[in-house]
Amino acid sequence: MNTALKKLVLGLLLVLPSLAFSQSPESEKFDSLYHSSKTAAIRSALIPGWGQAYNKKYYKIPLIYTGIGTSVFFAIDNTRLYNTYKDEFEWRQNGGNAEDGRFPSYSDENLQDLANGYRSDRDLAIVFAVLFYVLNIVDASVDAHFFGFDVSDDLSFDLRPNSIAVPGNRTQGIGLSLQLKL
Repeated sequence: MNTALKKLVLGLLLVLPSLAFSQSPESEKFDSLYHSSKTAAIRSALIPGWGQAYNKKYYKIPLIYTGIGTSVFFAIDNTRLYNTYKDEFEWRQNGGNAEDGRFPSYSDENLQDLANGYRSDRDLAIVFAVLFYVLNIVDASVDAHFFGFDVSDDLSFDLRPNSIAVPGNRTQGIGLSLQLKL
């Protein structure tokens, strides 16, 4: 590594810790006294995303509706396809002729396999929709629990260059010193 790149990396390591902010505004401290994780969980259970709005995490609401909406879309679409192939299979089992049906190129076994596959995909989509819904509730509750988490000015870290004595040798080495203040 050339010396210019070493100086650039060392300069970045010296500047980056000074850019870290750890204190929240005073108005959020007051709000945290009356912020309830139970309220956030109940709101998210009633209307998905309402708990995230209560926690002022508005950017999560589209993610929740995208996850639930996509899962519901696939559940509906797979149910439609499952019913299509299942109905054709049942029509053939009740005496219908394959050439007169909607899918003359598929055998009875093909129709049954397709129907079972779409039923399995529908069930999986329903499981994902339920998981997104539960994740929405858990996320709102956890966010509300940590809403008033205060990081004071005393909690910080400082990264500085340091010279290190090499044991058994009379030379000095270059290193980094990390200091945590709790």
